[in-house]
Amino acid sequence: MEYNPKMTEKNSVQKPALNYLKQETVKYDTETYTLKWEVITENQKDKLNELRTSETQIILEPIFKQQIKKLNPFLTDEEIDNLLKQLDTLPPSIQGNYEAWKYLRGEKPFYSSKEKRDLNIRFIDTENISNNTFHAIEEFTITNGKYRNRFDIVFFINGIPVIFQENKSPKKDNAIDEGIDQVKRYHEESKEILKLLQAFVITNNLHFSYGPTWFSSVKDTYNYREQQEGDYKRLIESFFDRQRTIKLILDYIQFLYKDNQLQKVILKPHQIRAVEKIIQRAEEEDKYRGLIWHTQGSGKTLTMITAAKLIMENPKFQNPTILMIVDRNELEQQLFKNIESAKLPVERAKSKKDLEARLREDFRGLIISTIHKFDDFPPNLNTRKNIFVFIDEAHRTTGGDLGNHLMGALPNATIIGFTGTPRATGEANTFLTFGKDDENLYLDKYSIAESIKDGTTLRLHYTHAPNEYLINQEILEKDLEALKNKADDVETLDRAIENLSSKIILEDEKRIEEIAKVIAKHFRENVEPNGYKAFVVAVSRKACVLYKKALDKYLPPEYSKVVISPYYNDDKELKEHHLDPEQERQVRENFKDPNKLPKILIVTDKLLTGFDAPILYCLYLDKIMRDHVLLQTIARVNRPYEKDGLKKPAGLIVDFVGILSDLKKALEFDSKDLSEIAQAIQDIEKLKEEFVELIENAKPVIKYLEIIKPENRLQAIGDYFRADENKYHEFKNLYRKIKDIYDILSPDPFLSPYLDEFEKLTNIYQVAKSLFEPVLPAEKELSEKVKQLIYKHSSVRIDFISEDIYEIDDKLIKRLKAGDDTINIYNLVKSLEKDLEEEEEEKKPYVKPLKEKLQDLKERYNLRQIETHQMLEELKQLIEDKLNFEKEEKDPVLQTIEYDLKDFPEIKNPENVAKEIFNALNDFKNWKVSEEQKRNLKIEMYRILDGNVQDEVMKKIVEKILGHLMA
Repeated sequence: MEYNPKMTEKNSVQKPALNYLKQETVKYDTETYTLKWEVITENQKDKLNELRTSETQIILEPIFKQQIKKLNPFLTDEEIDNLLKQLDTLPPSIQGNYEAWKYLRGEKPFYSSKEKRDLNIRFIDTENISNNTFHAIEEFTITNGKYRNRFDIVFFINGIPVIFQENKSPKKDNAIDEGIDQVKRYHEESKEILKLLQAFVITNNLHFSYGPTWFSSVKDTYNYREQQEGDYKRLIESFFDRQRTIKLILDYIQFLYKDNQLQKVILKPHQIRAVEKIIQRAEEEDKYRGLIWHTQGSGKTLTMITAAKLIMENPKFQNPTILMIVDRNELEQQLFKNIESAKLPVERAKSKKDLEARLREDFRGLIISTIHKFDDFPPNLNTRKNIFVFIDEAHRTTGGDLGNHLMGALPNATIIGFTGTPRATGEANTFLTFGKDDENLYLDKYSIAESIKDGTTLRLHYTHAPNEYLINQEILEKDLEALKNKADDVETLDRAIENLSSKIILEDEKRIEEIAKVIAKHFRENVEPNGYKAFVVAVSRKACVLYKKALDKYLPPEYSKVVISPYYNDDKELKEHHLDPEQERQVRENFKDPNKLPKILIVTDKLLTGFDAPILYCLYLDKIMRDHVLLQTIARVNRPYEKDGLKKPAGLIVDFVGILSDLKKALEFDSKDLSEIAQAIQDIEKLKEEFVELIENAKPVIKYLEIIKPENRLQAIGDYFRADENKYHEFKNLYRKIKDIYDILSPDPFLSPYLDEFEKLTNIYQVAKSLFEPVLPAEKELSEKVKQLIYKHSSVRIDFISEDIYEIDDKLIKRLKAGDDTINIYNLVKSLEKDLEEEEEEKKPYVKPLKEKLQDLKERYNLRQIETHQMLEELKQLIEDKLNFEKEEKDPVLQTIEYDLKDFPEIKNPENVAKEIFNALNDFKNWKVSEEQKRNLKIEMYRILDGNVQDEVMKKIVEKILGHLMA
């Protein structure tokens, strides 16, 4: 994209969005969107002032009171005031946000002193959408005394803020990352409004993402591309369709308790799409089946839970029965915990007899059961139509007689299958079982390719172990053929493995000893440095124990743990590794925690399905598998993971058997699906080829800088990327690809010839990012491997880039005034930043406005809004201001007030005004901790400023001064 000074955040993102929101109804071939948001622009302050009296007010009170009365005419004015007070006094935390959400859903009872009982209050009319009010307010500013933040657009329903939109320039290809950092800052600085806001949008026109407020990780932010990707107008129209917005807030947000902590999630586009199709299928009179084909790791459980919840709440379904079916006790327990965490009422079928009795006696509600409890169920046990059955891992759960018994017992039930790996052949053909009511043989599909593109899952890479450990090719092919159509799940696979030729080889103690040594070295060098964890997948429970014994010789014993199914007749060695349910639960939870042990789990059947641990990066595969079981197993490592700015680049499989060398033989899927899978699972050798190509593409930048003296390179980097904004974004994307591949490959002798170039590129990237994106420090996203490389060879940085830090003093001012052309503008900025950073803001509050001005200068300079000579002139003025502050024999608070007032030339006698405000501050010494004193201080400041400036400017001055003095 060519540089265009008019292509700004406001011109290209904010203003168009506001214009689209004003539309009433927009029709396309297949969709109609109703918008008609009442837009209040930043130029309509008078209109906004009618709805809020100050920048501390977060609810539009007149609208709120009017709408609550309209939707709940039985409430008195006093009760509405009390209701408003309850919202205002919610804790500014995720717990408060949860309470606010329950109010919005009408789930929070309100005690009426008049009625002497709890009343159900409607905050939003979900049946007659036009009964609600919809406001979109531009540049909505929130102040709490310490911080003042301006939200680009805030969306209100019935006067309550529910969504905010953060806009970024189309010229920024890192818009989403930068926006997320800003959203995180809002959570720290503007909790008062965040306790009510339920979701956010980040967009730069080209990219459009959304996420839940109070989110825990970047992976909770999703790419919204339901309509034509890149069509900003239609993205805004579809996302902010009135009904869709209400459903997003009320239906597609879930609060879950995980590890005794409240967490918040919002459904991804593919999950919302699937839920809506499931509800539609449930309403259809002549269709009873449906297949949800969503790839491994894409969140099928949350889709199931949300669909179940909405069906249970919908009066159309007349108090239904919902069955959720799994095929293993382990998965039943996990699903039960997930549903409990969502605070849904749920029953667990204790036995076959218990399940049969519940269905015969016409139980209404949600039941969880394993498929095995349907064995020999009588036909027509319950013939009601409002029974809905959700079957997890449908490609294997309904195979054989058990599925027939279930369908015969509930002949009129709507049955929905969920799978990431449907079977297209054999008796248990998933498409024929569940897809017969749909032309494509599935109700909804979310492919591997889509999930990788959206960041829902990660690409997988594999590498083979040394040849001496791999299974002989003939034996491998023979065993793979023997497993064909015999291994629908891990348990049946294990029974089939007993007769394989390779089992003796895979249980050989000497071989396991050698492989354990390789695994320990690989884990120490490739996995552990970046804080990730690993699985060892062994052929049998016996092999698991042998691996544990061998690994303990090379790694601390507490690093690894065996997790296997216990059998009553196990020998002593196996029994030593038995875990009771509570012990196993603790091991699972500890494994997910980066700060706890174990770091490696040794498994053979357990945890290979249904166990999500995003921190799991590497899987050491020493077990023959094929088809769905293989795909499910290796998909354990495809979950995104982020911690402290570092993101997992991919999942890694180290293949000690040789299965992945020929995916066609290992995976029996149709050609289209196999092709897609092959693209998602790539040989690490291809990464090496890509790494070389990317390094070659990056060399021109190095060559350009190498002809410049090291002491001038920092300036050269700034000038090089500033000359054409595209250059920086292209280089950043290029470097990040190189870095991600380095993290996967390192350490590898292959990298040796490229380390010098990679170190230099890292240095260039660190400098460029500090210049152009200081709020997103490069240090945060560099892995431990990269940091070790850079700091180990720190001499490279000294030789390649020399940074000169200037003393901020009168001598520097003299050099600047004399036009000293040896002064490096970027070193000057860094020197001033460093100097200001070392100052104590509590003792010198004027440091805050100086920092703000410096940041503003940097942004204007990098956007080419000012030229170099102007930049130098303004930096000189900034340094003079700082030095003058230090020389003046004035109170630093008075200095700060005077400095802030300089930005408002319309004020007459600013020195006298500053002194009056300073005296007022001394009259209300506890204003920082007392709301009453702060309120009275503001009144006094307004009195002092009255007659000098207009009301709007007056508010800005008051909030600016108090914001700078709040430390």
